[in-house]
Amino acid sequence: MIKRVYCALCGRLLFKYEKIGKGKLHHLWRGRILEDHSVREGRVVLCPCGNEIGMDLGMRIELRKKAVRIE
Repeated sequence: MIKRVYCALCGRLLFKYEKIGKGKLHHLWRGRILEDHSVREGRVVLCPCGNEIGMDLGMRIELRKKAVRIE
């Protein structure tokens, strides 16, 4: 199942992600990201509008719950 992750502030598409299984999306595994439109400042993952989306932890990106909208 393909999920789209949008910025909660501006509505811009940030990621297209291949979700496997049921449950909520708390983090994105790097190998399952199909498209990445985010910006990095060190380990911090940002939307181009400046909204902080989460943290890059190497193998995955930990998402901030209120910073994104998932469809």
